[in-house]
Amino acid sequence: MSTDLINCVRPGDGEEPMPPDASAWHKWLAVRLRETEDGYCAKPDWLKGHANGEKSTARDYAGRELLELVQNAADAAAEQGGHGRVRIEVSAEGLCVANTGMPFRPGGIRSLMTAHTSDKPDRQATLIGAKGLGFRALLNWSAEPFITSGALEIGFSRTHARREVARLASIAPNINALVRASKKPIAPILPFPATGAALENLASEAIGALMKRARALRFEGFDTVVVAAFGDEKAHKQAMEQLLEFRPDFLLFVATLDEIAMQIDDRPETRWTKTMLGKDRFAIEIVTDSKRSSQEWMCQRRKGSVPDPEDPEGRRPYELAIALRAGPPSTPGFLHCYFPTSVKLPFPALFHATLELDSHRKSLNANSEVNIGVLLALGRFYADFLHSLLACRAIADPIALLSRSESFPDPLKLFEMEVYKAARILPLIPTYGGNNVPAGQTALGPSDYGQYLPTRLFRTLARCKTESDRRTLERLEVSSIDPAEIVKKLKTLSLTLGERARVIVGIAKTLPVALHDRELLLDVTDRPLSPTNSCFPLPASGKPPTLPRWARAKFLHPELWSRITAGLGGTARERFDKLAGFGIHEFNANGVITSLRRQAADMLNRRRSDPDRIRRELIGALFGLRQTVAKDAFSPSGRTEVIGADGLWHDAGELHLSQPYGGNGPILSALYAAQPQRLLGTPEENGLPADAPGLADFFRWLSVNIWPADIQQPVPPSMRASVLAALPDNFEVSEGNFRRTISRGELRWGASWSAEHLWIAGLEGILSSAPSAAILAWLALDPRFDILRPAAFETKLHARSGNATFKPYAGPIPDLVRAALLSHSWLAVVGGKPAAPAEAMINPGRLSALFKPPLPPGEAEETALGLTRPMWLRGLVHAHVPQGISDLGEVQIYRLLSALKSRDPGHDTVRRLYAQILEIEEFSPDTTREAAARFFAEGEVQVRKDGALCWEPVGSALYLDRDNFPVAARDHLALIDVPPRRSASDVEKRFGVKPLSKQDFSLAIVHVVEEKGIIAELLRSRFVASLPFIKAFRSANSIETQRLRRLEALTLRIVLKAELEFSLGTKLFAGQLEPGKYLLDGDTLLIGVDISENEDEVFLRAAAAMSDGLAELFELQSGSDFEKLLTAHSDSLRTLQLRRLLSNHTPEEVEQLIAAVSAEIESADDTFGVDAAALAAAMEPLRSEQGEVNMPVSVGGGPAVSEHEASRPAATPTSVTLPPPSSSRQVTAVTATKLEFESSAGRGGWTVGLRIGGATSGSGTRNDTTFPSDAEKWALLFEESEGRFPIQVSRLQGTHAYGCDCLSFISEAEREAFKANPDVSRVARFIEVKSGPVRLTPNEIVAARRQKSRYYIYQILFDTGFRGSAHLTIVVDPLSHRGALARECEVRLDQIPTREELKLNAIAG
Repeated sequence: MSTDLINCVRPGDGEEPMPPDASAWHKWLAVRLRETEDGYCAKPDWLKGHANGEKSTARDYAGRELLELVQNAADAAAEQGGHGRVRIEVSAEGLCVANTGMPFRPGGIRSLMTAHTSDKPDRQATLIGAKGLGFRALLNWSAEPFITSGALEIGFSRTHARREVARLASIAPNINALVRASKKPIAPILPFPATGAALENLASEAIGALMKRARALRFEGFDTVVVAAFGDEKAHKQAMEQLLEFRPDFLLFVATLDEIAMQIDDRPETRWTKTMLGKDRFAIEIVTDSKRSSQEWMCQRRKGSVPDPEDPEGRRPYELAIALRAGPPSTPGFLHCYFPTSVKLPFPALFHATLELDSHRKSLNANSEVNIGVLLALGRFYADFLHSLLACRAIADPIALLSRSESFPDPLKLFEMEVYKAARILPLIPTYGGNNVPAGQTALGPSDYGQYLPTRLFRTLARCKTESDRRTLERLEVSSIDPAEIVKKLKTLSLTLGERARVIVGIAKTLPVALHDRELLLDVTDRPLSPTNSCFPLPASGKPPTLPRWARAKFLHPELWSRITAGLGGTARERFDKLAGFGIHEFNANGVITSLRRQAADMLNRRRSDPDRIRRELIGALFGLRQTVAKDAFSPSGRTEVIGADGLWHDAGELHLSQPYGGNGPILSALYAAQPQRLLGTPEENGLPADAPGLADFFRWLSVNIWPADIQQPVPPSMRASVLAALPDNFEVSEGNFRRTISRGELRWGASWSAEHLWIAGLEGILSSAPSAAILAWLALDPRFDILRPAAFETKLHARSGNATFKPYAGPIPDLVRAALLSHSWLAVVGGKPAAPAEAMINPGRLSALFKPPLPPGEAEETALGLTRPMWLRGLVHAHVPQGISDLGEVQIYRLLSALKSRDPGHDTVRRLYAQILEIEEFSPDTTREAAARFFAEGEVQVRKDGALCWEPVGSALYLDRDNFPVAARDHLALIDVPPRRSASDVEKRFGVKPLSKQDFSLAIVHVVEEKGIIAELLRSRFVASLPFIKAFRSANSIETQRLRRLEALTLRIVLKAELEFSLGTKLFAGQLEPGKYLLDGDTLLIGVDISENEDEVFLRAAAAMSDGLAELFELQSGSDFEKLLTAHSDSLRTLQLRRLLSNHTPEEVEQLIAAVSAEIESADDTFGVDAAALAAAMEPLRSEQGEVNMPVSVGGGPAVSEHEASRPAATPTSVTLPPPSSSRQVTAVTATKLEFESSAGRGGWTVGLRIGGATSGSGTRNDTTFPSDAEKWALLFEESEGRFPIQVSRLQGTHAYGCDCLSFISEAEREAFKANPDVSRVARFIEVKSGPVRLTPNEIVAARRQKSRYYIYQILFDTGFRGSAHLTIVVDPLSHRGALARECEVRLDQIPTREELKLNAIAG
């Protein structure tokens, strides 16, 4: 504002003149400062009070800093007629607020310097502020505010104020004393303004920039600018938050402001501009950057006055304003007193009233009497405001504007009550007739009635769309109509289908079930239902089924039902739950049947009609439902009566299908032929045609049983003993954490125990009178008796001790149904009267004297019952008729054994029975200790004694578990008549007969003659070769390592004769070990052989005896598995047999065992005790006077005797003189010529051999002691001629030697490597050289067995008296040719067709 304008402004009455320019303002301020200083000097306490008050006031106005500055701007605009503008800028440096309007007056500056001295209340204009306190709120953010207004520039600073106070203290002792006494600086900021040059001195860098911005805004036309540097970032943040909370609508209540512009930091500017559109209509334009929007408002004002509580004769004026958004609905906000307060007003409009507020201007003054009058006036004004808007059609729904969003706060409760009080007498409430009436001229219907009542028929009712509308109408005291009257009226009105459907849906959703009137429903003929009708929607087919004439069930009008369904929504189950009060039930078999049953029961109870006809009509209706709309429905629950074969009515669940219904009917009719009360009557008797389709399915659907029904009943007296017998002597009952042990002996029925069980209806009659074929057909087809998935007919027992409550027993209890089936004599058997299943056997075989086979069904039974042979067999199995002895339980077997003597089935039958009992794999006497103990103590067994068969008590009998017991002694013992080679432990456990070996028994070997020929060696060799496989087999099937250790220590002796001596008690017996028998004596296994027998027979009998001996060692019933391994003549066959024996193991387990066996075999084959030193010593010739002498070298024990000496026959003197070898010609090489030969017919046919040189010699029996060494030398030369590299090892003797004379290698490198490290894997041939008959020593036999195809025999026979040529015969793997093996370990080479024969010729060096 220009200076000229200021000079034109004249002060009002008593108003202080405004200084015309900056100089005048400076002088004026100097005077005010002196007055302030004088006052403080006169009263120093004012200084402290002003400092504290300044801080207190700033705290009270915290949160309203910006609002207070804008309020001052509005007051400045008001003093110049309005249309003011405000600009607010917030930056990191500080705050800037500029406005147009009246500049600061002297009175305003006084109010800044001294609180509560504002001159606004005395001015003529209506101003917002009146205390001069709001500016102090700015001190919360800044201690450096600056004002430029008109000709005035004034600033404040805490630093400046403290300097001024310090100056006063220096000249005023009393102030100095106050300052010294205070712990904190005493320096109020606002009482010490700075002007002129002092402004520049106090300015910080931040306030300097803001002062520059303030002056620039003055040049842009703003009359007043207030700036303040923020004291910290918190102040900056709070300023931004307050500015963002500003809303454009508060311009509606500040009439003097037309525009507010805002900018935060570098963000785009936002500008709000208010424009008047017409009477009571305003537009607020909102512009941000390039975005522009507009809001249109309806705003009315009203002025008035209320009594002034401070002046009994005076009045206090007030101003009211209410604004409502035109277009989008307004949202509830806060009560305004020009600017928003913190008081929520939950009507959807904006309200302004000049109320007395608390000092911080956020809430109403609770003690103000003026506020009461103003709020009541505001309430009446709002009702009138809505009425006027409704009259000019500016609003359509006054009820929505009278609906509160939440409860009113306590300060506004009077306002709320006044609004509704004023509104209820005005025509604000819309009705369905289309007009608006006061509350007394309309009414409310039931809850949500606006959603379903036909408006055309209820025009006087208040329009009510929502629950919120209803609450508002109730607060307006609109009366409510009784819902029963509404329903009553609805029944009399003519409703369209759509209206009727909406009414039914609305009533179902909102009204109690008592008001769900069935007369509102229509059936398929458009007729209303009666109150007693129940109804169903039409089935999917659209065609209603036929119902009895007396049925009250109806079917709903299809279109009405469709509309009801759409209106209710939700799931089908939810819809029917809501419509249950209307008697509408879901259309399904159960729903219709339940209704028909209930109606039929009512008819029967009234006894006004023929009950049989009612029941048959009900069955007919149900049959019709099953055939049409209930094909896939579950069996209906509840009771349905049908007529039985006895002519009486029964619950369908108690009857069974009969002959006329086919299927299982013929079987059930045969089962219950003597019990007609359990059979279903004919179709005609039940009111249905006999030829109607699906009769069996229908009655089954009604719960008629297709197999004998199971029923729950107490255990009858006849079965209680068997239940008690199944209990332990002491048993436990329990429930939850409760446990109690009860003695079986203390049980008394009813007092201390009870039991109930699942039983078959009429089972006693079935078992006593029904044909066997019918029972077997039933058991074959009834799934409850399926062997794979049997159903349990449980028995539940409860017991107690003393007066305790009964608790359940959880242990096993017999299945009484199956026990009855097994023990009753109902089964037809061949050649006799009916027997119990336990007494028959499907395939008794040789036990037919003990068990009768069941009688197969005849042709008539097959036809009548459909009992085919497979079904008959299945029925026998389900009846637990045993297939063989193994199907009998332990109890049955001991009963059978106890009765054998009295039944006298014959000795052969008893013997076969004993054998079959021993063959049962799973037999445990422990499961029936009482029966086993009774037989062991009282029973008798068939025995052999004194050469005859007789019966002896179990305790007197013995089992001959040893084959080597003398035959002569057996006649003196009572030996149970069981086959030999059975498990002694099984005989003892199953029959109670102890084995002979466990008696007072001893055995002594008196004399033994061993077999030491090739037979013994072959058997031992086979035994040793099989041991790794036997050990693998047993380790895979048993964890008993002790027996495996015994096996490893076992010594095998092959004997021609063994004289034995036995003692049993005091008796002594003598005998011999028979050929093909064994004797296990500690760690020695003796095998008897007869070498006069055929070799194959000897070998097989010896293998069987070894197998039996191993079975005894491992305590097995049979040694047949061992025999398979012992009779295999190669490792490959033994491996194959082992795989077969381990077929129940996984492939991985089998391969691991095979690998372990292979490793053990290879380890055994490579076990030699020859090291490089021993080998070198053996190859070094010894010298003597006679020349080189080959002395043996011992390896691994045993005498150092030449193998040739051991195998050579004793030399005998002869008169033949042989010429000595020529010394002039030394043999350094040989040549070989392959010979062909023919085998004789007895030798297996023609073969090709090798022959070297001239004709073969004679028998080869010579006295020339140089023959063996010459033969070995010629063998070495032959190997060299064949390109191999031999060494001589004949001097190595003993068990760990090579068992041959020469080793041959395929290369010189292999030979030299072997000499350094004797690894036999390098050897190509193990060569045993013979110069006469081929007899093998034990070491050579072991070597031949180990090396197999690498072991060679070279037989070299020199021509008589000449060393120039020889006949060489070569055989590979000699022990594999059993036919060429003689008794004395001799190998007859001429009987081996695969031999090679060569002629060797010497080459002189």
